[in-house]
Amino acid sequence: MTLSRPAPVAVPVSDLVRTARFYDAFLGPLGFHRLVRAGPYVGYSNGPITLWFVSQVGDGPTGGAPKDERDHLAFEVGSEEEVAAFAQALRAAGVSPARGPDEHRDLRPAAVSSVWLDPDGAVVEVYAARRRRVPMAAAARRRR
Repeated sequence: MTLSRPAPVAVPVSDLVRTARFYDAFLGPLGFHRLVRAGPYVGYSNGPITLWFVSQVGDGPTGGAPKDERDHLAFEVGSEEEVAAFAQALRAAGVSPARGPDEHRDLRPAAVSSVWLDPDGAVVEVYAARRRRVPMAAAARRRR
C-alpha cells in the first residue's frame, strides 16, 4: 500500500469569528498557521494537513443533526508530557478543556488525552499513546 498525504478537511461552523479565535489558540501550538480568512472561510495548515472551517448558516449539511453526533478532530502528539503542556498552554490562553488530560484505559493501546469543545460543540482532542512500562525483571532479561 502506498502512503498518501491527507486531503484538506472542511468543517462547517456557525460563527466564523468565534471559530477562528478558538482555532488560532488551539492549532498554533500544534504547528499550524492561519492561511487565510476570506469570505465564509478560515484555513489553517501545518504543511501536509490543511483544515478549512466554513461558515454554515441556515439549512446546511449539518442542519438537524442530533447534538450527540458531533464532529471530532483528534491530533496525536509525541508524549503524555506534551498533552499536559498543551492543555496548560490553552488554559493560559483562556480555553478550558471539557475533559483531561487523563488516561483512557479502554483504548488499546492506552492513551492520554485532553478534550475541548469548539464554539459549535465539535469535539477537539489532543492525545498521545501511553508508553508501555516494562517490568524491571523483563527489561533485565532483554539485555542479556
